[in-house]
Amino acid sequence: MTDSPGLGFTIRPAPSPLPLTIAASPPNVTTHSVQHLPPRLHPVPALASADSTVPDKRRMTPEEVAEMQALRLSDPETWTRNRLARKYNVSPFFVAISGFGDSPEARKAGKSVQEAHAEQDWERRQSWGFKKRVDREVRLRRRELW
Repeated sequence: MTDSPGLGFTIRPAPSPLPLTIAASPPNVTTHSVQHLPPRLHPVPALASADSTVPDKRRMTPEEVAEMQALRLSDPETWTRNRLARKYNVSPFFVAISGFGDSPEARKAGKSVQEAHAEQDWERRQSWGFKKRVDREVRLRRRELW
């Protein structure tokens, strides 16, 4: 760098901070500006109504969990995750975690639900046209190469 006469470094001092009087009082801000905001898109959780789709957080007793699992095992098509979630006022995710329990009957019921869903998916795919089938097959093969 010393070989070129036109190149050099310029050292500048650090910028000075603003005076406290300017930084402490932003211009044109009043306490009444909150009134001019648009309405909320979603309700505040504390103000949500009783018929809200978001259930309140609650703890289920072991007896309630056993009853829920028995209902789910007895008829998984009738007692879906959403229906059980509404009945016990919990989230569908909680029902998914503890819905079937751990037993051979539960595994059988879970497999039957999966097979029913796979059959519905196969029937849905039969209505696809040629181009859509080819596109999906190409996409699957491309994904295998990742």
